Amino acid sequence: MDCEVCGKREAVALVSLEGAKLSLCGSCARSGKVLYFFNSESGTGGPAPLVSRRVRNEEDIVDGYGKLLKSAREKAGLTFEQLGLKIAEKANYLEHVEKEKALPTLDLARKLEKFFKIRLVETESSVQTEAQAGYGKKELTLMDVALIERKGDKKKK
Repeated sequence: MDCEVCGKREAVALVSLEGAKLSLCGSCARSGKVLYFFNSESGTGGPAPLVSRRVRNEEDIVDGYGKLLKSAREKAGLTFEQLGLKIAEKANYLEHVEKEKALPTLDLARKLEKFFKIRLVETESSVQTEAQAGYGKKELTLMDVALIERKGDKKKK
């Protein structure tokens, strides 16, 4: 099975990328969240080769960060220039971030969180699954994906 993004290499993992689940090669898989690694051995039959799980935390900027930042800045009575001087950032960049034309870096978001005592970074826990050697199944089936998601839902409860 070829990579669904570049089409060049053999797909090694099922990856969530921009909300879609795709079979990707190793280099393309880095750009998304790996849901499942395919078994590298060839063979047929047997149950799905599930799963050792690792939990990792990912940090992301909250939705609506521009409105939060604007209300905090206006509440403090600061202009972009004044805020930029206080946190050592360019006023023009801060304006673009507030208008959501630019996504702030995690470092900037943490600076703004500390300065305004607001929450701009959310931590999202994701479960990464790895196929265990065994059944020799090479391709992931729809049933395999359903089982992975069902096990993930049970752990959340």
